[in-house]
Amino acid sequence: MTAPRDSKAGMHPLARPLSGLSSPRAGLIALIVIAVLVVGGFALETVLSDGGLSKYPEVYGAYELLPLAAAAVAILLGWGLVWLISRPGDFYSRAAGDVTEGQDD
Repeated sequence: MTAPRDSKAGMHPLARPLSGLSSPRAGLIALIVIAVLVVGGFALETVLSDGGLSKYPEVYGAYELLPLAAAAVAILLGWGLVWLISRPGDFYSRAAGDVTEGQDD
């Protein structure tokens, strides 16, 4: 039998707590947190606009939907930026001349 591998063995100690942020579960948790914040914002705005405490009572939902749209645009632009600046795995080998066109490793 083999011992279970520690996936964090070669990782810097300060980076270990952040390693869970790249899991699919972290994305789901972030989505749930954002949804709860948006619903809470609508509830708070409803309470404030009934008592006349809202600064702009005629614009219902702008405080929740505009930041949500801005976050969605930032995420989509991030994917585009990764596509734009990413390089293939053998990019630096090819740039140094270590890999020829006909060579497949």
